[in-house]
Parts: sequence; structure tokens; C-alpha cells
Amino acid sequence: MVKIEELHGYILAARKKARMTQRELGKRIGVTPQAIGQWEKSVRDGGVLPPLRRIKQMEEVLRVDFGEIELPGDNPQHINMNFLKAGGVTDTLLERRVKLIEAILHADEMTLELIERVVSPR
Repeated sequence: MVKIEELHGYILAARKKARMTQRELGKRIGVTPQAIGQWEKSVRDGGVLPPLRRIKQMEEVLRVDFGEIELPGDNPQHINMNFLKAGGVTDTLLERRVKLIEAILHADEMTLELIERVVSPR
């Protein structure tokens, strides 16, 4: 099981083991080398966590299996990456939810107010 705060090290090690540069990996999964660099840096040091769909892509390209990823907190939750790779409706729905959450996190105030009006009970 991989702790989410340690994922950066696993990504870096897997990329180096595959003898791939950040540029090569980024090109294979459709992101910039800078994004790979941010994912290979710990959050404490200014890095960021990759979206789940990118984790799945890296597993395929690097031929690794991160297995379960433990999320932080008092009640640790686990994301079973093998379940995510199973595909089907659940995977598609999860991908849509992740994309929506990412969009909300980067939304401006007007967009957030609109979302709040849509989801809030009247």
C-alpha cells in the first residue's frame, strides 16, 4: 500500500527504473515535463498530487502497479487502483467526478455561486 504523501517517490523511482525522462513520460501521457516534476516532488516541498486518471496512465506506461493508495486522515481511506483500472461505468463515473472536482477547485467566485445555487436545497 502506498501512502498518498509518499506517491511522489514511487513515481520518480518507477520513471527512473523505466529509464524515461520527465519529457518522455509527459509526452506519453499528454502532460508537460513540468507536471511530471511537480508530481515527483513531495507536497511538503511544493509538489502536487497527480489526478487519478494520470496515476492510471503512469502505471500503464511505466508498467507498475501502485496497488492501493492510502489517503491521509484520522480514518484512512484507500483508493484501490486495481478497481479503478477495471473500467466500465464505475470508472467513467469516477473520472467524471474527478474532473468536476478539479474544475470546482479552480473555479472563480461567480462559477462557485452558480454551482451552490444548483446543488443547494431551496
